[in-house]
Amino acid sequence: MIGKRSIRQTSAADVNDATVTQNGEGNQSEITQAGNNSGVTVSQDGTDNASTVEQDSNFASTTVTQTGNANSSDVDQTGNLAIITVTQNNSEAADEGNTSTVMQSGTAAIINVDQEGQRNLSTINQSGSAALINVTQDGVGNDSDVGQTGALATVSVTQNGSENESDVNQTGSGAIVNVNQDGNRNDSDVIQASSLMTVDVIQEGDDNISITDQRAAGILTDTADVDVTQRGNGNFSDVRSVANASEVAVTQFGDGNRSEVDQNAADVRVRLPFVGNVNLPVLNENQNATVIQSGDDNTGRIAQFGRNQNASITQIGDGNASGTPGGAVGITQVGENQEAFLNQTGNGNSSVIEQGTNATNRVLLTSASSDGNFAEVNQFGDDGESTVRQNGDFNDAFLNQGGVDNVSTILQNGNSNLANVGQGGTGDLSTVSQTGNSNIANVSQNIGGGIGIPMDPNR
Repeated sequence: MIGKRSIRQTSAADVNDATVTQNGEGNQSEITQAGNNSGVTVSQDGTDNASTVEQDSNFASTTVTQTGNANSSDVDQTGNLAIITVTQNNSEAADEGNTSTVMQSGTAAIINVDQEGQRNLSTINQSGSAALINVTQDGVGNDSDVGQTGALATVSVTQNGSENESDVNQTGSGAIVNVNQDGNRNDSDVIQASSLMTVDVIQEGDDNISITDQRAAGILTDTADVDVTQRGNGNFSDVRSVANASEVAVTQFGDGNRSEVDQNAADVRVRLPFVGNVNLPVLNENQNATVIQSGDDNTGRIAQFGRNQNASITQIGDGNASGTPGGAVGITQVGENQEAFLNQTGNGNSSVIEQGTNATNRVLLTSASSDGNFAEVNQFGDDGESTVRQNGDFNDAFLNQGGVDNVSTILQNGNSNLANVGQGGTGDLSTVSQTGNSNIANVSQNIGGGIGIPMDPNR
């Protein structure tokens, strides 16, 4: 048995406890303690494991367990009443073990790290009080980086497979982040600056990418949660939630699907005496966005700037598009209390819904405000194209389109207009343009009765 152990204790008051147990060859353990009534326990069983613990805290505890070969653990603990547990197991004969770095300064905080496999890397910096971080890695070459400053917050990262990457930066108090990666080369990036909110990311498969930037503020009666589920390969999700009390749910099943959701607080332009026009932020936004994609190579984009708006995209099939990456947005809502629903079943369909886009750069002008509009698009077939644009108040647009190569455009400018379009043949073309108030248009081409009738005639 060949090993190296070093214990240094400096205390002005009560005694600290330090225990090192080594079994194998080339193991190294260094412990430095400078607090009161704290304990450190290090157990090494294998070859060439290395552990360093610096503890300057009161009534704190650190436990490091290393099994196998070439594992490395570095702990810097300054938080009082805090707990750190690191478990590393590299059962293979490989020279490259697991690496864990923990910096903990939060009071009454808890960190658990469990690494199984080779070349897994975990880095944690925790300064939030009464906070919790759990990191579990099982596989080869997984990488987890967690920064947590929020009090009473929780982060849980689970990685199974190879070369998965997770980056979590959590500053919100009482917030929760859960990341679960099962597969290879999945990438999740979460920024959470909201208090009392939740982000859940599930990635199953290979080469999926999820980006979540949640800066929304919840209110006592509502939440601003983000849920992302990716099952398949090569899917991409980008969620940016800034509006207050806004919720986002993204579900992707298949390969090569792409979803982008952007929810931001709008401004309202008002005229103040002796000042002129001033843009003031709209408070207590309550926007919901849902994207469901089942199939391959579908694209869905939602952008919402305003109050109390709902947007939903459901795409089943292959190659459907509601928006384009870096270009057109599938559903754009600028205004108040608006709803948009887009359903595409089939292959190669494309659709765009725009509500209130005459407003200037995410600003609700009192002369061009868009309020209470409703749009529903259902495309069942292949290679259909749909465009709906609504500017004004309380306009309703309903489109049901089946068949092949059909094209429909609905343009509404004014108030309380109603458009119903139903197409079910091949190569049908429909354009409805309504300017003014209380206009009604019904279009039915090569389709059975009932299609194109409003889902809710009382709207």
